[in-house]
Amino acid sequence: PPNTTCTWPLTYPFRNWSDGLVPSPGTAALLRDGNRHAIALARREGRRATVFFSFPWEALPEEARPEVLRQAVGYLSWLGGSYFRADRGAAAPGATVTYTLHLVNDGPAPATTAVSTTFPAELGTAPTLAWTGVLPPGGALTFTLPVTLAEGLLPGTVVPHTARIALVEQGIVFSRTAWVRAGAPDLGPSALGCTPSPAEPGAAVTCTLHLENAGPADALPATAEVTGTLFWRASGSSGMPGTWTWSGPLPAGGAVALTRPFTPPVGMGYVVAFLADGVGGQWERAAWAEVRPWRAYLPVVMKSL
Repeated sequence: PPNTTCTWPLTYPFRNWSDGLVPSPGTAALLRDGNRHAIALARREGRRATVFFSFPWEALPEEARPEVLRQAVGYLSWLGGSYFRADRGAAAPGATVTYTLHLVNDGPAPATTAVSTTFPAELGTAPTLAWTGVLPPGGALTFTLPVTLAEGLLPGTVVPHTARIALVEQGIVFSRTAWVRAGAPDLGPSALGCTPSPAEPGAAVTCTLHLENAGPADALPATAEVTGTLFWRASGSSGMPGTWTWSGPLPAGGAVALTRPFTPPVGMGYVVAFLADGVGGQWERAAWAEVRPWRAYLPVVMKSL
């Protein structure tokens, strides 16, 4: 989740032949290794969902396997498109934050669903949510929960708010957590994009990283590291992607736009920006740009014997 990191060591009882992954457009990186290579991907499209791990399950610590499996199965379930979000990633103590729980059943049959939320002590006033009901195929239901952050929270305090979601008949239980930090920067609204796409071979593709701090505190300094296959050098034998970095102050309510032109190779290029606010907040933003090869249509002449 944004603004949080969960680190597990991968222990290989055999030789490590695992690969880094490059997500296709619309695919999310769930897990990354120490070099920031994607090692687990997730994708939802229509009624289909996929989760792929590039490392063996046995490499995960034994205590982490049940939770990883529970969340993966929940994502693949009929309710896997459901989400629980806060309307901002950071707020001042005493401010009101609105949480949204959106349930959706993309399965072929009605789903008996049970949801509940656990409110941490850092939320000064918060309503209790507990609901059980039936969602028809394609049905959706949204709950809106306004809550108040407790007064006196130390700057940077992380407030996790978790919703438990159960698909009753199938015995599938998973959770969604919304994270808010008290008195901290929030680079959540930042965005990355590359144009034009598709582009012609040899044409310049311009990537723009829009950094925005919507939090109540300054980011001193904010940092950005942008890398990916879009930056692969056309010459040279290393084949390693290049890196574009930036560091500077980003005050509360401030924004900055960073633009770089590139001449990428033919194919679908992937670029990802790793953002940090200097006080523990981390985000990543991804974009893709396609360079299509030249196409020529030639006549075919045939002679019958």
